[in-house]
Amino acid sequence: VTTVGSHYTTFATHTLLVVIEQGRATHYVIDVSRTELTELRDRLVKDPESAAVARRLYDLLVAPLRNRLTPDRVLVIAPDDTTYGIPFAALREPGGRFLIEETAIALAPAGAAIGEDPQFLDPRRAKIAVIADPAFSPALFPRLERLPAARDDAKTLTSGFARATSLVAERATLRAF
Repeated sequence: VTTVGSHYTTFATHTLLVVIEQGRATHYVIDVSRTELTELRDRLVKDPESAAVARRLYDLLVAPLRNRLTPDRVLVIAPDDTTYGIPFAALREPGGRFLIEETAIALAPAGAAIGEDPQFLDPRRAKIAVIADPAFSPALFPRLERLPAARDDAKTLTSGFARATSLVAERATLRAF
């Protein structure tokens, strides 16, 4: 089974989608603000039958990687705190089919998203690794912004767990794994 990984990071004015497939990463800058995405998410959660909202979210969040999705692939979605809660399986492609009809879906919530739910992990027993603001080449990703607030989030998340590893900034490398 081939996986297609997608990680969403929402900023005030735009959303970054990083897609990882077969060891290669590509990124897309999506012209949707945190406010608009939050409103769309909340509307779809409140009214799951809203085909227009499901289609709009599909166009924004899935269309950039649509050509990589097939029935024999698994789309692994790592949502951030804004995209967490979006019922991705219910998003609708242009023909009206649900995303789940196109490809299998798995969710891998990021720390910012699951950190809000204290029942998600038992801090006395869980072993966690937090990766935040990883080092990258500005030459390869000139539009990609550093995430200094993610460093503070990493400290906050790891402080509550007895068995936590934190890889932040320049320490977040392939060799560290």
